[in-house]
Amino acid sequence: AAGRARPAAAPQPEPQEAKPALPERQEVIQPLDLLELELGYGLIPLVDPEQHGELLERIRGIRRQYAQELGLIIPSIHVRDNLQLKPAQYAVLIKGVEVARGEVMLNHLLAMNAGLAQDQLEGIPTREPAFGLPALWITDQDRERAQLLGYTVVDLATVITTHLGEVVRAHAHELLDRQQTQTLLDHLAKVFPKVVEELVPNLLS
Repeated sequence: AAGRARPAAAPQPEPQEAKPALPERQEVIQPLDLLELELGYGLIPLVDPEQHGELLERIRGIRRQYAQELGLIIPSIHVRDNLQLKPAQYAVLIKGVEVARGEVMLNHLLAMNAGLAQDQLEGIPTREPAFGLPALWITDQDRERAQLLGYTVVDLATVITTHLGEVVRAHAHELLDRQQTQTLLDHLAKVFPKVVEELVPNLLS
């Protein structure tokens, strides 16, 4: 007897190609600059060496000074322009947050009476931004007379760096991160090993 016909095998679904996994969305987080100095466009010549700008060199001087005085290695200061500031304004930011702002007078010098001035000096009254002391904006042609009268006369780069330096001093604790602390401890451990070992034994073990 003829055998029964086998039922046709059910069609198998064609294997589908595996779809490549979509890459996970990755958000690039830009690290904040620890310390920034923003300048109005009128102050840009102060950082341009071709225009005899001395601001960057003054800032480097502050970093050296504080390293010697406080043992604090100030991080690199990011200097940039900010068109939202007035032309002669500047702002100091720590971790992206503005902590100080000042304004100077372009093409002028700042004259301050430290109590030794022998006579009045004509100028535009103002306040020295770092300490709030009364001062005058004067032109360069009045510099010599102001100095002869006993006034202390400084240029704009000095005004800004003095203010910046006082801001750094006031916020030094915010600029000393874990890496900075470890670097400072490593240095002190070489100079005063016993003292550091007694103060922070766990860090040295």
